Amino acid sequence: MSEFLWDPVERTMTGSLLRIVDPGPLRAPIISFVLRRNKDLDLVMETTTAGDAVSSAPTYPPGTLRRNDDRVRWENGFGFNATGKGVQPLSFKTSNDHRRGVRETVEISSVHSVEATFPDADAPAHTIDWLENVGDWFHWPQMINCERRVTETRSIGLGSNGVTITDEETEQGGSAACVKARVVDIDVYLCAKWIEPGDRHRKPGCLIYRGTPDEKTRERVRNVLSFSLGMFLVSLGHTAYSADWKMVSFKAISPYSIDGRVFDLPVMPPAPLAARSRNEIEPARLSRIASALYAVYDELGFGDLNWGFWHARCATPHIAPVHFGAIIEALRKTCADRFSGQIATKIVEDGETWGKFFEAVKPLVENLGIPADRKHLLQEAIGRTNGMPHKAVMEDLLARMKLEFGASESAAWRRRNAAAHGRAIPTGSEFEAIQDTKFLRGLFDRMLLRLVDASDIYIDYGSLNFPIRPLAEAPKGRGV
Repeated sequence: MSEFLWDPVERTMTGSLLRIVDPGPLRAPIISFVLRRNKDLDLVMETTTAGDAVSSAPTYPPGTLRRNDDRVRWENGFGFNATGKGVQPLSFKTSNDHRRGVRETVEISSVHSVEATFPDADAPAHTIDWLENVGDWFHWPQMINCERRVTETRSIGLGSNGVTITDEETEQGGSAACVKARVVDIDVYLCAKWIEPGDRHRKPGCLIYRGTPDEKTRERVRNVLSFSLGMFLVSLGHTAYSADWKMVSFKAISPYSIDGRVFDLPVMPPAPLAARSRNEIEPARLSRIASALYAVYDELGFGDLNWGFWHARCATPHIAPVHFGAIIEALRKTCADRFSGQIATKIVEDGETWGKFFEAVKPLVENLGIPADRKHLLQEAIGRTNGMPHKAVMEDLLARMKLEFGASESAAWRRRNAAAHGRAIPTGSEFEAIQDTKFLRGLFDRMLLRLVDASDIYIDYGSLNFPIRPLAEAPKGRGV
């Protein structure tokens, strides 16, 4: 298999004569091991030991919360070594072969990540992030051309009397399965269908970088591209290559995919990525959205917003409004900071006027025939009444952002409180509850796209036929 064809963790760990020299939390001594990805793409290790092998790791009581930093280390005696982190034993099984007199234990463990650097490798010059869930819904704008040559040589006899037969076969092909995006000043190629999908590989793809951006930078690029495309890019790790595409190092991880639910989500970008068709991509449009988000990543706290957005999309209808409400509230705070001093947050803004009112109310409370502790609680409650209602703040903020607050969005915003307080969806109104979630998602998209100037239009997923509207225009309502 070519060096750059796919995540190298399985073939490297099983084909490099490695042995475990530090078992960490595992039973030892270890006779053999197998490291692989399971059907959920998690890294799983199976180790075989003698039947009486034991672990030297401390035992934690059930219910213990801790950060698992337990490690396993491999070496092959020729300078190559690897480290597994977050190793968690899951189960073991001991068997006896009475005929051979052998007693063995097989232990199954999960592994969060595996890292390795190849000895005597050249300096890194390229990086590939291995991905899953790069769907084929889009018509990709750029080509991936492939050429493979196979040479076969057969020598018959020896010396000058011998015969050498040589044959060469060449296979060529190509497909539109790539887009080049420029995220601020970072050029990156997003490739789909990088290898053939199958039972183990659902929607395999990758991100290819010239150079070696650090892990934090690559995570940010992956997050802004995921949101821009409406497609959660699942990271399996990365490999660094030399200038001639020889492996320098790799890190493989057990991916985070919200228990696999992101694989079932439809692709729903927040704004059109091409003028001609819904499922085409124009690199300039994709780059504009991704760059706008990346440029203010820290101000937005986009790592948390993105995490909340995808959990909201995966949530069930009865609780999804709470998730969308939470990220809208977080985004609203950032927007309010942008308009600091322009958004009224108090009903009575003059402190002296409010102080006179509060002092006038105090005697009324004191004269009530209720216990003293209740009087104290009532005075505190009155002090809080000067806060501007959330809906009024939202309306003022959207007005300053030149965004309409439609009736459907306003109703959905009010009803999110019902979900937050555990009220059941009334029988017969399930469709309305689902549509409310679409309006909340649209409100979040509009606010975010406007705040960072990422697009002038959006896709209204709450209305029939998913119309494309100007950002300023709210959804028209149910069935419109």
